[in-house]
Amino acid sequence: MTSATMTAAEGRAYYLDKMTLREARTAYFARTGFDDGTYVDTWVKLPVGPIHVYMPNVGPRREAVKIHDINHIVGGFGTDWQGEFEISAFELGMGTGRYWVGWFLGVGGVALGLLRCRDPVRRAFARGRRTKASIYREIPDLTDAVLDGTTVGALRERVQIPDEATPTPEDDAALKRLAVMGVLLHVVLPLLGFVGVLTALFLAVRSLG
Repeated sequence: MTSATMTAAEGRAYYLDKMTLREARTAYFARTGFDDGTYVDTWVKLPVGPIHVYMPNVGPRREAVKIHDINHIVGGFGTDWQGEFEISAFELGMGTGRYWVGWFLGVGGVALGLLRCRDPVRRAFARGRRTKASIYREIPDLTDAVLDGTTVGALRERVQIPDEATPTPEDDAALKRLAVMGVLLHVVLPLLGFVGVLTALFLAVRSLG
């Protein structure tokens, strides 16, 4: 199950200010069909059309996705592909703090997102850049005390995500630079590595002959 991005008003109506982050996360799981297994599972399942693709759920990703899910809640971003592309741009604009894996996955997301849903991704990046504080920095460790002692309204007040933002030429230029990084890291370097392995194998086989 996936969900589409909400408007700011829809997000506030669904994730009430009085909810604790734990209560809001429970509502998020109910809406999206996800659960907290993604914080501990070794592999993560991603829907790609009619099939599912599995990717390693490494430790840094397991930690970052806890904050990522809170960003879905506070920002109202969906969990369909467009929503994930939007939140990738939003998080890059806002800043991912010490969670380097959020930046790494994010640049790949915006590279794809600019091809598939350019304007929503541009607007999400602008929203992130105009957010007062990064959630990754405000709650760098999502402990039980934070989940139970912080309300959605209090976090909204601390980070102050704008309901909308119009991208400027400076925003677009910064986003394009990040997308180029995404292509380099997720396409060019893996391809060069693959070609290098094939070349090494070819030379090895040829030397045996």
